[in-house]
Amino acid sequence: MASQAERELNALGIASDHDTPEPLPQRDEVIALGYDRGVFYYLSQSARQIFAIPADKHGEKIFLAMGTIAHTWKSYPAGPSGEPLWSRVQEELMAKCREVGVFNPDTIRGRGAWLDGDKSVLHIGDALIVDGKRAELQVPGSTYHYEAAQKTISGTGKPLSDERARYLLDICKLLKWEQPISGVLLAGWIAIAPICGALKWRPSIWLTTSAGAGKSYIVDKIIGNSLGKFCLKVLSKTSEAGIRQILRSDALPVIFDEAEGEDPQAASRMQGVLDIVRQSSSDSSASIVKGTANPKGIAFRVRSAFCFASINVGISHHADETRITTLALRKPPDPDDKAAVAEAAEHFERLQTLVTDTVTPEFSSSLVERSGALLFVIRHNADVFARAIALHLGNRRAGDQLGALLAGAFSLTSDRKITDEQALNYLATQDWTEVTAPEVQSDESMLISHLTQWRHRYSPGGAPSRETPIGKLMSACFFQDDDIVSSVATVELLHCGIKCAFRDNQRGFYISTSHSTLKRIFAGTQWAANWGRAFGRISGAIRGEQRNIRFAAGHQSKAVFIPWSAIDGDT
Repeated sequence: MASQAERELNALGIASDHDTPEPLPQRDEVIALGYDRGVFYYLSQSARQIFAIPADKHGEKIFLAMGTIAHTWKSYPAGPSGEPLWSRVQEELMAKCREVGVFNPDTIRGRGAWLDGDKSVLHIGDALIVDGKRAELQVPGSTYHYEAAQKTISGTGKPLSDERARYLLDICKLLKWEQPISGVLLAGWIAIAPICGALKWRPSIWLTTSAGAGKSYIVDKIIGNSLGKFCLKVLSKTSEAGIRQILRSDALPVIFDEAEGEDPQAASRMQGVLDIVRQSSSDSSASIVKGTANPKGIAFRVRSAFCFASINVGISHHADETRITTLALRKPPDPDDKAAVAEAAEHFERLQTLVTDTVTPEFSSSLVERSGALLFVIRHNADVFARAIALHLGNRRAGDQLGALLAGAFSLTSDRKITDEQALNYLATQDWTEVTAPEVQSDESMLISHLTQWRHRYSPGGAPSRETPIGKLMSACFFQDDDIVSSVATVELLHCGIKCAFRDNQRGFYISTSHSTLKRIFAGTQWAANWGRAFGRISGAIRGEQRNIRFAAGHQSKAVFIPWSAIDGDT
């Protein structure tokens, strides 16, 4: 008779130690998978990996890497010495690949969580957990190939109970946050990280704080140890090329510590990483394609959720801000405040004890298995929370982002599906002011901010040169300014490719689409190639003029009219 523990596991669809299936007999066949442009693909059943071999690299050494003479190649024609005729082996294998047809590399699946038809698959490196039951590296009837890789989890093979899983939520909530909800969102990210590859929306987070507030401890001891080997951990100078080359076909979360962009080179490198986050966030079939030294190029897809950690948050684009939730820790107490310092030390000691006692390797493995077992429940709850947040905050993208995190946090307390009413009631009890990032600007707002803050140097009436923000010059065109005469402001703006004007009874400015000063102002930004089109998206903008607008020094150009209300108020 099954024990109570076994019955609970079976209710969740998890195989206990007693009903783990016996491993399949060892097989040594090399299976032809297809070809593509001179490269031939084979699955070695003994190595449990796929070999991609160019036509001219077929030979004894690579064949022996795929299988043994005594087993794999014994059925092939042999020469006088008894060894296989490798030229015949090559000929037959390549012929089989041609019969199969062109191989699709997207069918290769590494470690992480996957959907395979109506099945949930958790690839843990040396085995699969299919719908809660351990299996060999294959799913019957599947068109996908699951390759062997380094083992990511070990332990009892039993998911965490609700009671033990809740400890992680309690730990994250104990941290000193600027906003209490941040603890819930961090716990939620850790819970969904192991199954990020199978989510509709993969949210990323950015942990930030001032120096000495415990960022590294949280990254290493709480986040890192909770996920164990079921993640990719990288540091500072890591590039996007390095990340995608290490991940290959894995769908593992990425922990990126010291993600600073302190100089232009570092900022550029980090933006490359953030570009991966954009592609990875949604469950799209689109790939990133890049050119290479050979004419083939490469296409890749990343299915990871990212956790960044740094003192400064290096997010500058609206598209990135909507995909990465910033979680800010409070500053450490003033060293002169002895009472506060003592209280912080005592609090950290309690936290450290709880983390050490809770977040063990066995806890990590069981957490990964729990998230895998609840994959379909978490996907359902993410949809429910997303709808509730969209209604509560009026923002569907925030719904996708926060909904997945809340579904992860909820999975640490319960294995049930949540209702719309329950989700709305929960949201009503939380303060979302900071989490929804009111400082996050739209692309249009950032464009105007960049232009108006640019400091223009000029010499009014032969006086010593001075610098004035373009926004101040724009204001002086229409309103009295004690420092700048309206006529001077008008002329200086013309030198910048900006012309004061009245159109349709409203004040505004024509912005040249080709002026050299504007080229310099927007150089190195996302608007450098076509700032005119970006200005045209601003509310109230008028573009598509048939005539050229005349600016200073004979410069005539197509232009976009921007009303003053867009500069001075909401865009």
